[in-house]
Amino acid sequence: MDFFKSSLGKLVAALIAVFLVVASVKTGAEAYKAFREGKEQFKNVITITAEGKVTAVPDIALVSLSVVSQARTVADVTKENTRKMNAIVEEVKSMGVEAKDVKTTGYYLNPQYEEQIIIYDRPTTTQPPKIVGYSLEQSLEIKVRQTDKAGDIIQRSTDLGANQVGQLTFTIDEPDDLKAEAREEALKKAREKAEVLARQAGVELGKVTSFSEDGYFPPFYAARADLGYGGAMESAPKSVAPTFEPGSQDVTVNVSVSFEIY
Repeated sequence: MDFFKSSLGKLVAALIAVFLVVASVKTGAEAYKAFREGKEQFKNVITITAEGKVTAVPDIALVSLSVVSQARTVADVTKENTRKMNAIVEEVKSMGVEAKDVKTTGYYLNPQYEEQIIIYDRPTTTQPPKIVGYSLEQSLEIKVRQTDKAGDIIQRSTDLGANQVGQLTFTIDEPDDLKAEAREEALKKAREKAEVLARQAGVELGKVTSFSEDGYFPPFYAARADLGYGGAMESAPKSVAPTFEPGSQDVTVNVSVSFEIY
């Protein structure tokens, strides 16, 4: 009996010892792993911001225009407005603008009211407003890929009945290549600046640990021109095409780059 007790006690003690050794090894490994991860997490870094800029001439013009018509009935105002707008669209296409670059952006039909005031001996009473006609505004956006034609397109459209011209915008249709060029310039500046600072601080520059960017390329807006309402434009003499200059546009990319230092 004492033999079994003695053997069992020794076995239990041995198992406890093995467990403690394994737990100690595991705990030590986990502690070392946490230490390594913490060391990786808290590397010494230097963060640099830089800007890259590319200047280019806008290659498209966006023309926004509207036809505003007024008539006594919905049928009449719709007929007049549609006739004018269809003529404008056909003319624009005949000038080399593709159908995919002509987009309807608004179609607004609204009643026009006249307040009725009825005066008896006393008192004065106001009746509910009476519909006396309708106003229809149809808007169009035209993407002009030959920017020197923007003035001609506006002139022909107003001759055919467009009586509102919104902002004329010059911009770059596909800015990705220009953004890539600006980004490359910004990254080059960031590395050059980091190398100078590292040399001045007496440290070595390592690999990039993080990177972010922010791009901006504002379009250029020409002045808005309001050309009146109604059908008077139709009988007016033909206008002279205005000349617009697209100027230049900056494509800018700002980067923030972190480098490891040691």
